[in-house]
Amino acid sequence: MDIKMKSDKRNVNIEFIRILACFMVVFLHTLSFNKGLNYYEENIIRVFVLNGVALFWMITGYFMFTSEKKYSLRVKNTLLSIFIPAMIIILLTQLFAPWLKSRQSLLYCLMNPDLDWKTIFSDFFSWQVNNTSICMHLWYVWAYMRLMIWFPLLRLLCKNEEKENKIRRGYLLLTFLCMALSSIWPVLQQLLKTDLKVTFFSPFDINIFYVLLGYEMYIWLKNERESGCFWNNITTGMMKKVSVVLIVLMNMLLFGVSLLCKEIDLKFNNFTSIKTITVIITTVCIFYIFMHINIKNSLNKVVYFIADKTFYIYLLHYMIIRKITTSADFKKVLNSMNGWLSFFIISLSAFLISLMAATLIRFAVKGFRRCLKK
Repeated sequence: MDIKMKSDKRNVNIEFIRILACFMVVFLHTLSFNKGLNYYEENIIRVFVLNGVALFWMITGYFMFTSEKKYSLRVKNTLLSIFIPAMIIILLTQLFAPWLKSRQSLLYCLMNPDLDWKTIFSDFFSWQVNNTSICMHLWYVWAYMRLMIWFPLLRLLCKNEEKENKIRRGYLLLTFLCMALSSIWPVLQQLLKTDLKVTFFSPFDINIFYVLLGYEMYIWLKNERESGCFWNNITTGMMKKVSVVLIVLMNMLLFGVSLLCKEIDLKFNNFTSIKTITVIITTVCIFYIFMHINIKNSLNKVVYFIADKTFYIYLLHYMIIRKITTSADFKKVLNSMNGWLSFFIISLSAFLISLMAATLIRFAVKGFRRCLKK
């Protein structure tokens, strides 16, 4: 996923986190189609890949409020580089849906176009994507569009001044407490045997919460770099160790919850949302740790190359997973394999095929732009 407002200088650690988050998203979506894993195996993987989307929102917040780029230019860039490509993918997916589901040939789809305009327009005007669509993962694009609407207000909150910091951090704390309560409520609801439904209010959606967390991380790391004292180095080392411990503990807790859910007949999906406290804590910790790893200069070009394609990988991977898992030939091979092996083959194949397709698309777009300039 490459939904971002580029800064003047690229940060290789941020780009590495972007790739990591992209892998997490691909792995998470593969779980929806892979049938070779049992309940426990699936949830072992799930607890380690829940943070992908949350990490992308934090990356967005890390850059979004540090640039003086005009709002009109941001909106224009969003429409050209995010919204239009997403709409093209939706149209192409609708056109080739029978082939992607392995029901008809590619030629049949071209000769007998059957676009469901009602669904397309319904998705467009409702600012979301139908849950039954092969493009259901594109909810992220609509969420980003909403973020751009909120941007002028958020920009006022994201100034590194005492008053703005207090308001922003107060909101983050209040939202975190609401998410903590919402995380434990399904269990309490089951244990107390009550049908009482409780909604924990937050003025913005959870995506904006992560965007603001990303900005907080920018301030934190900026202060770390600028202080540079001996005590600060010790504190950073301790924070990295604490972050690792928290990631392990939160993931163990989350897997324990999955076992509890099976015992008391509760849906584990209630605890795998990015709104849950475990995902919030682990996302912040993962971001912090990977911002402090040393990446060899020789790997920079590779990291930048892949990171540039993450948005197109995001657009394409879901359909490719769908094609792989519905193709009769692929299914024969995958069914003969161990569940873990087939899962990783599907995930890595989807990522690599999407990366190759994204590279071709980027090359074609650059060539088209050169032709227009001439």
